[in-house]
Amino acid sequence: MTRSIYSFALVFLFGLILTSGLVNSQDEDENLLSFEAPFEVQKNFPYFHSGFDKEGSPVWVCEYGKWDVRNLVEGDRKNADSFDKYTEQMWARFAKSTKEYPDSEGYVLIIDLEGYNSRQATSVAAVQKTLNVARQASAQVRRKGKSCKAVYLVNSNFLFQTVFNLIKPVLGELASIVELYGTNDEKWKNVLRKEIAADQIPEFLGGNKADFKPVKIFGR
Repeated sequence: MTRSIYSFALVFLFGLILTSGLVNSQDEDENLLSFEAPFEVQKNFPYFHSGFDKEGSPVWVCEYGKWDVRNLVEGDRKNADSFDKYTEQMWARFAKSTKEYPDSEGYVLIIDLEGYNSRQATSVAAVQKTLNVARQASAQVRRKGKSCKAVYLVNSNFLFQTVFNLIKPVLGELASIVELYGTNDEKWKNVLRKEIAADQIPEFLGGNKADFKPVKIFGR
């Protein structure tokens, strides 16, 4: 297990070095936004625009801990290849949302890691896909800067915390807007509620509406 964790970190570090100069143009962003991923990819890797924080910034939620990336890479090759563009499209949608609302100071992202386990971390192919998602996030921050206001990683277990501690020093500007929380949900729910009204997030993140409906769901 320890070896797998360190292997993950080394691959991540190497990937960041190789991709440090990656830049996407506005035209490429528009092409991404029009991309239609295969049904299986959309169904198995959903995310959603939850609502808005107290300052009017869009709040997005990604339940990454439930994303079975290993099953993806061990299945249909076409779906695995499309996944990279699908997640890049996800980051482009996040950034675009900050332009659609005049009061926005950048989007807020909540990544729920409940369910993240060693099955994902011990698969080389799954780690490579996870690496690419992180690379895309880092590249977007370098390109668009203030488009991302805050990132909350919640329900992180020991496995993910160990990996995060190893990679954090090289994340640069991205690390400054990331807050990592463990499985003590009362702690991070209180943090979220200070910044986001309870009717703007689902109950499992501290919301107060049993019939909560996101602004828009992508996938499923």
